[in-house]
Amino acid sequence: HAYTQSAWQYDPVSETYLRWTDLADGTGTLIPATDRLTQRQMAFENVIVVFAEHHRYRHNQLEIDFRIGQKGLAYLFRNGQAFKINWSTENREWEKRTGLVRPMHFVDAQGNPVALHPGRTWIHIITPFSIVTDKRDGNWLVNFVQPYDPEDTPVP
Repeated sequence: HAYTQSAWQYDPVSETYLRWTDLADGTGTLIPATDRLTQRQMAFENVIVVFAEHHRYRHNQLEIDFRIGQKGLAYLFRNGQAFKINWSTENREWEKRTGLVRPMHFVDAQGNPVALHPGRTWIHIITPFSIVTDKRDGNWLVNFVQPYDPEDTPVP
């Protein structure tokens, strides 16, 4: 949407991705997204874009499907590079042994754990219909495609 744009820029000095957001005025002008307590620009060592099903159950009320046993495509941005990876909520050995649940984890195409850069991670969740494009100049574009969400019809 023209009023909810954001961007990330890799800073090789700090080895972080700096977050930018728009002015929510339709101009597309991006300004540094800052922490309200410190006033510092938000910076993360890892940015992950996760494709996941969005299920509508009422107008403007969606549920994102991260049930146990789910998996899907993701992109990891780390150290100024992009990697096509997968996310998973499938139980691993520890979960099976203890009966406890851990959050989603990230694996490569062969199912091996993916190493994140030590530090903070920002996760963007998008629909499976969204598009991630390599612009070939070190820039990537993520076009979020919103799930179908008609107005609820009043019941007489």
